[in-house]
Amino acid sequence: MKKENQIIFLLCMIILSLCVSTLVVGRDAYKYIDKYNEAATNYNELSFEYTTSIDKFETEFKALLNETNVILKDCNIRIDNLSTKNNYLSYKEFNNSISISYLNNTLKSCQASKLIENVFYLPTRGQLQSIVDSFNNNKKYKEDEYNCVEFSNEMITYLQDNNILSCAFHITYEDGGHMLVSVRGVDDIYYIEPQDNYIFYNYDSVVDHYSKNDKLIKLSSCYEYNLI
Repeated sequence: MKKENQIIFLLCMIILSLCVSTLVVGRDAYKYIDKYNEAATNYNELSFEYTTSIDKFETEFKALLNETNVILKDCNIRIDNLSTKNNYLSYKEFNNSISISYLNNTLKSCQASKLIENVFYLPTRGQLQSIVDSFNNNKKYKEDEYNCVEFSNEMITYLQDNNILSCAFHITYEDGGHMLVSVRGVDDIYYIEPQDNYIFYNYDSVVDHYSKNDKLIKLSSCYEYNLI
């Protein structure tokens, strides 16, 4: 009987030990479960932030893409316009070169056949500069007596005496006007300010110079007519 009690006691101790171990393991398991839940919460928060960032990026990227497409479309339109203008300028330059070549050949033929004694010609920049430098007009500007009109007419007459055709170049401002002398040269139309004999060798330089202080309305001569 004593032996049986010992066995029962041992079994009880074993069962008690197992119960204590189970309680300890269960307590630790709850700790791990809490950590797992905390990690899962952090993961969900990060996942939400990531998804939100992706959505924001896609929205901003689409907006930037649309803006880029608008800019590219505008650039293509500008390129087409520039191409059209370039083609026109090339065509105009080609026609001018043909016209100048034809006029020069005609003048040479007239000279060779002596059909006319005083042959008008298209001057180079150097030729025109030399002739203009030799023009001496010492008269003083007087608004109501001797102004830009008289200066221009004297220059036109002087150029004609030197076998160069020219005409008046009118500049119209909002509140007045001015006059230069326009000459067809071998490579472009030249413009002379007869009050100081300064020569502008292209149209843009005239516009830049005379639009500094006043608003230009119209530029015209026997060679061209331009509204500004």
